[in-house]
Amino acid sequence: MHIELIYNFGVDDEPRPCKVLASFMPDEIIGWDNQEGSKVEFYPFLIVVENIDTKESCIWSPYWHVFRHPNGTIERKYGQYASFVNIDSYLSTEEAKNEKC
Repeated sequence: MHIELIYNFGVDDEPRPCKVLASFMPDEIIGWDNQEGSKVEFYPFLIVVENIDTKESCIWSPYWHVFRHPNGTIERKYGQYASFVNIDSYLSTEEAKNEKC
């Protein structure tokens, strides 16, 4: 059994059916108070997927914001600008970062 996601990006791209291989999130969730007095929590994820058609591995990095409003309501907002990068590009970027930092 596996989880299957279908990514359908714009820019004349075809849908990409992918199988989830692994998922990760940080040990600690960061948060802050916004100007409206709500507490905002940031939930980033790192999802490793495999394209079902090509067997290419990719990294998807979605995120959520959770707003805890002063009146007690909770609002969840999905991060619409999650990157989707093939594993080789991701690893070369990570390697470059490690060399400079």
